[in-house]
Amino acid sequence: MLGEKINFGDLVAWEKARSELKKEQEYISDEHIQKDALGNAIGGYYEVVPLEEKADIAATIEIMKYQQYLSETDWYVIRNQETGAIIPENVLQQRGEARERISALREEI
Repeated sequence: MLGEKINFGDLVAWEKARSELKKEQEYISDEHIQKDALGNAIGGYYEVVPLEEKADIAATIEIMKYQQYLSETDWYVIRNQETGAIIPENVLQQRGEARERISALREEI
């Protein structure tokens, strides 16, 4: 089972993989599924992977979300450096929390 690839739309292979899945050790990843602009699956494949990889993927996605927040709020820091304008306290706090969470997640991976 581990490493088995299931083509998108192959219902027979999907049902077989679901029935043989070792729930304590494996899960079916949709990482390789292609999606259209609306987020609908349009192709690709599913893959049976070790459950511990799921935690790594989830942590990586969470890191990306925190990094996105930092990128979106960088302008506050740049404006502060260039003009001395005050950075809102909640932004400073959330940026600090984001950096701490990123560091903690990187240690878990």
